[in-house]
Amino acid sequence: MENPIFLSEQSGKSFVYYHTHRVYKENLEEAIKSKKSIELDISFDEKGVFYEKGAYYIGHPVTFYTEFGKEFHNNMLLEEAIKILEANSDIFVVLDCKDIRAFIKIEEIIKRLGAHRCLFHAFIKEWSFRPFESDIEVEPHWKEEEIPLEEVLRFKERNKIPIIGACKGFSEKRLRDRNVVNQIIDSVKGRDIDSISLYMPGTILPPLDLARQLSQAGFLNWINIDKIEGVDLSGITYIGMTDVLERASDFKS
Repeated sequence: MENPIFLSEQSGKSFVYYHTHRVYKENLEEAIKSKKSIELDISFDEKGVFYEKGAYYIGHPVTFYTEFGKEFHNNMLLEEAIKILEANSDIFVVLDCKDIRAFIKIEEIIKRLGAHRCLFHAFIKEWSFRPFESDIEVEPHWKEEEIPLEEVLRFKERNKIPIIGACKGFSEKRLRDRNVVNQIIDSVKGRDIDSISLYMPGTILPPLDLARQLSQAGFLNWINIDKIEGVDLSGITYIGMTDVLERASDFKS
């Protein structure tokens, strides 16, 4: 079976995956029953703050909770989730890398689940275009999440799965003032990135003209479909994300 993201690139038909910060056995089993998808944020607990030292876990970087003040969700153990997903092949899995040290674990997961049912997401270090302006709230976990572009490209070459490369820390003004879209396109021209995410505060839609520019350059956008009601997305090809399981695409449709 071919990966649905590769099929989306060929057909122009969007694929929408289910996003959640809470991964418990109950909602994982619900996602499996739906035969749709689920996203797993994968981080590394170096000092044993929430798990054993050196543990990989489902969640954001430790500083997202300890310094940024977000509520820590006691998600199911990563290994438990993967074993359940191994036993149920009718669900697509988005692997959101929150720490470059998680690469080795994510590659193991891809081998166990199969590249045809996996999508990789990472924030690209070079696409932050530092320094940030004074009006940008720089969150403490950003540094941990950012992965060098060349590492991501090598990861794709090894694992043969579709890639979403994301940038963040942008207002519409900063996107335009810094000519961000042109710089990103130039950095991956002729390289193997499938989707580019112009990640906006609050996961609002990126400026539509810039999204169309990415599509015209041959890239899928990344769009929060929970915020597209009444929006004309003509000319925009994309991978969609939703917090509502029922809105997600069927994996094997």
